[in-house]
Amino acid sequence: MPPPERRLAAAIESLTRIRVADRTERDGSKVVWHQSAGAEIVSWVDPTGFLERQELTLAQEHVLWTREWGLRTGTVSDDGGSGAGPCSALVKLDVAPSEERLERARAAFGGYAGKDKYLLHLRTALFAARQGPDDEGGYVRTLANQPDPRLRRRRQLTTAIFLGVGLLALAAVALLVGFSLRGS
Repeated sequence: MPPPERRLAAAIESLTRIRVADRTERDGSKVVWHQSAGAEIVSWVDPTGFLERQELTLAQEHVLWTREWGLRTGTVSDDGGSGAGPCSALVKLDVAPSEERLERARAAFGGYAGKDKYLLHLRTALFAARQGPDDEGGYVRTLANQPDPRLRRRRQLTTAIFLGVGLLALAAVALLVGFSLRGS
């Protein structure tokens, strides 16, 4: 049997998107599911196509990423249920992110060379979190926390329009002043 680290890496490498389980909501948001033996990732995507949340279950460990809070960790147990049937897995989040759990998840993702954008996002989030606080004291989460490039471009266009209108107004005032000085 391969060592636990290799089994976790193999579980990540063999993750497959279960398209039949993908769900699109009325508002356009969707839920995307990836699964393999030993790993599962569920991703929530907002109506504009940006990730809001991802949950990774790797063996009995859990990593949660949200756009708002970044990474959290925890454990998964199958405790409970009744004679009528088993219960869903219970996730117990750690009070603070466990560096050991994050390091195991990073090790499992370290060799991932696939092109699946959902897996690449989670891998980026795991490795970005290792960098710790940025210069402003906030934590690096992921590129998904950066402003939408479309909004940035819109802001640039708006700024250019305001500058152009301002320069035209300034030129008009200068012309009026120039004409009034000539007439005096």
